[in-house]
Amino acid sequence: MDMNDFNEMPMSEEELADLFNEIEEDEHQESETLTQEEIEQVLDAIEEIDPETQIKKISKEIADMLIRKNYDYGDNNLVKRGLLGIIIRMEDKLARLDNLYIVPKKPHVEESLEDTLKDIAGYAINAIRLLREGKI
Repeated sequence: MDMNDFNEMPMSEEELADLFNEIEEDEHQESETLTQEEIEQVLDAIEEIDPETQIKKISKEIADMLIRKNYDYGDNNLVKRGLLGIIIRMEDKLARLDNLYIVPKKPHVEESLEDTLKDIAGYAINAIRLLREGKI
């Protein structure tokens, strides 16, 4: 089985265990044990499809983006119009999402589907943060 196949299919823990056993059996036919590199390749492939790992990775990307943007913009641009202003910005991003996904066309602005989704998540996180801080 090609290692790239791991990226194309979601698997349950049971399916992953079966696959690992299959790989291990194939390797044992050629040699007695897996090499450290082969074990690391399997573990890396499993990590790439593990939902918990992916959620943590994406969450960190969004957190890093928010910290950078907050450094550049501060809170005033969000606090100025309050929760309604954040909702309007989220609606703008949802309209962008429509244009990227539902009515696909060549954009004039470089903003990917993933960037747009991260921005929506970022506005939601900032809204929660500012609500908790009593700023909006």
